[in-house]
Amino acid sequence: MNAHAHGIMFHHFHGEDHVKAQGSLSAEDFDDLLTWYGKNHNIICAEEFYDKAINGKLGKDDVVLTFDDALLCQYDIAVPVMKDRGLTGFWFVYTSPLTGVYEKLEIYHHFRFSMYQEIDEFYSDFFKAAEDIKDILGIDVIAKLSDEKWRTYKLKSTFYTDNDRKFRYARDSILGLERYNQVMETMMVKVGYEYKKYVDRLWIREHELQSLHSLGHIIGLHSHTHPTTLGLMDYEKQKEEYSVCKQLLEGFLPTITTVSYPCDSINEDTKEIMQNLGVKLGFRAYPIVNSDPLFIPREDHSNLFKIMKNESLLYNTEY
Repeated sequence: MNAHAHGIMFHHFHGEDHVKAQGSLSAEDFDDLLTWYGKNHNIICAEEFYDKAINGKLGKDDVVLTFDDALLCQYDIAVPVMKDRGLTGFWFVYTSPLTGVYEKLEIYHHFRFSMYQEIDEFYSDFFKAAEDIKDILGIDVIAKLSDEKWRTYKLKSTFYTDNDRKFRYARDSILGLERYNQVMETMMVKVGYEYKKYVDRLWIREHELQSLHSLGHIIGLHSHTHPTTLGLMDYEKQKEEYSVCKQLLEGFLPTITTVSYPCDSINEDTKEIMQNLGVKLGFRAYPIVNSDPLFIPREDHSNLFKIMKNESLLYNTEY
């Protein structure tokens, strides 16, 4: 695990009103993880971490909690646990849902885990759907996967299974956004999934973000529409994604000076864009050590939870 100051990156949680998903945590899981990780790390509040980071005073054991995508499950399940512990964190928001434009990334995630009991069942149907409409798509996904380049895709995400990696490679590198959407829409129509029934349970709203701010949490940028390949965009398009996000958030919150980069997709323009927007602290999606406060490393909670559970099994094994 990281021997340098870093963040822990959280995404999905499950509970009474929120579907259990691959890698999601319950309130009990979250609390257990903080207890376990806190034994060897100094988990501190967002404001303290921010001040230390921009002044070059972070200790190697300093850790902060971060939440990407502004999901309602995070607010409902993680915040009460953090309140009990006197902790605050960073919340990175992509803003299109605040304007009534519901990005499909999270809708597709909800579809996968609300309509399929096992993620591998979804993957099987996904590739079958892509095969069934390959003439419409104008591309044969199964044939493209035969060269097995997917095996080296997103290797830094060590918690991915082979099927996770194959699906993401097909989505990002073979299909592209438009054709991927065609496959997913075909699947959702087939099973009668209507996303409008669920959008009120997916994202945090303005008043909840204001509540987080009042509790001492720090709200940050995460782009406007959450592209998965921001680093492939030119300077102006990448800047627009973050500028719109900042403008919308500052319509009801104080000045935003923090960011996390969606899917860790950055390029040589990213730092200059952040500096021009007045951003002082940024987080990567991987534990890539960097002394620059705009590129603080993070550990994914899925990796840490897996390590914690494996240690628990090791210590509780009867010989």
